[in-house]
Amino acid sequence: MSSPSQRAQLVMRVRGENSVTECRVDNIPYPEFRIRALSKWRDASAGDIPGDMISLYRFWSHFLARHFDLEMFEEFRAYAVADATGERVNIVGLENLIAYYEAVIQGDEDILLDNIEFLYEEAKELVSKAQIS
Repeated sequence: MSSPSQRAQLVMRVRGENSVTECRVDNIPYPEFRIRALSKWRDASAGDIPGDMISLYRFWSHFLARHFDLEMFEEFRAYAVADATGERVNIVGLENLIAYYEAVIQGDEDILLDNIEFLYEEAKELVSKAQIS
């Protein structure tokens, strides 16, 4: 059986709304889209987050709240933190990570991360620091 990250579909719902969001993402499998987004991210200039990477952050935020996958979560968190603390100094990834934490904390599902409150506060603190810079 394939892992959640291999079966992921790039369909998103906006929290609080019943309709599926229109997404610029092509109808391609998650692994292929992930590679494309990360490639564009690597090639982007400092401070710039490509549209595909923003879509990937949004996807991770929504997908992981329903289908937790530790490897995918760790990748999501690593890129979001790198964007906010590295040369890019962009908080788009952290904002999506915070939205993920809030969805999980407020949701009815079992929380699969023991330290989610710590990670949530850490992400909010990183956003504050990045905004001051």
